[in-house]
Amino acid sequence: MLDYSRRIVDNMNDTPTRLIGMSPNDATKLERIYSKLSVKYNHPIGVNEP
Repeated sequence: MLDYSRRIVDNMNDTPTRLIGMSPNDATKLERIYSKLSVKYNHPIGVNEP
């Protein structure tokens, strides 16, 4: 059972994600990662919102 769950986790870590556009295994090798927004907002976002 442990071997099976380890294979699942390894497979998930090799699969690219939507937010960063690369797999978590590739992302850990980089010094900086830029991600996309998870939600598109139709209103102002920030400290000085109306």
